[in-house]
Amino acid sequence: MFGSKRKKAVKHAVGLVRPLIDLFHEHYGSPAGFWQNEYVLGYVGFLLVFHINHTSGINLSVTDKGFALSEAFEALSNLNGAEITRNYTALAEQDEIPEVVEAKTVADFAGMTDDRSAIAGHMFKNLFADIVVKQLS
Repeated sequence: MFGSKRKKAVKHAVGLVRPLIDLFHEHYGSPAGFWQNEYVLGYVGFLLVFHINHTSGINLSVTDKGFALSEAFEALSNLNGAEITRNYTALAEQDEIPEVVEAKTVADFAGMTDDRSAIAGHMFKNLFADIVVKQLS
């Protein structure tokens, strides 16, 4: 069926990331500009990309992975996923700091790598352990 692998990847990624977003919203509410925040974009975007790539592997084209990211952002935010994806991509592609004022923004985004990698690794380890337990059962 057309798009079933992409839908599976989106469902998997959203299912793993949604509890983190829900936990934040439960404790802090929904602040204005939440989905424009560089920290949120970098953190959530990385987790989504990681899980979409892990779930789909080489079965999806780069274009389909982009659409999957957009669909995942839309499912999590209930907003325009394409716009959030454009903001994430623009921020991710910045390789130089245009002005001193924006230094904190780019540094925040770049500094997320350790946090995102640690959490993604932890989630992957738990996912792998669940798969092993199910196969042994």
